[in-house]
Amino acid sequence: MQHYQSLEELSLKNSWLTIGVFDGVHRGHREIIQKLVQDAHANDAPALVLTYSPHPASVLTGREIRCLTTSTERADLLGMLGVDAVIT
Repeated sequence: MQHYQSLEELSLKNSWLTIGVFDGVHRGHREIIQKLVQDAHANDAPALVLTYSPHPASVLTGREIRCLTTSTERADLLGMLGVDAVIT
């Protein structure tokens, strides 16, 4: 699994992508990610996740939003689910 800090670092062509904060990578997140990975790989496409740091609510409100995981921890958890690349 690769962890990128910019969309400019990779090509999104022919890839399957989901977007979200995915903080904590809970059961609901895992179901979404497992479906993404299954369907992407069945179509010979990479499964990509775009996530945020800092949390979007923090940017919009100016309040600190504490996350359960760092962006690196989140990428590692997503990688364990079979994601090919994470973009933070």
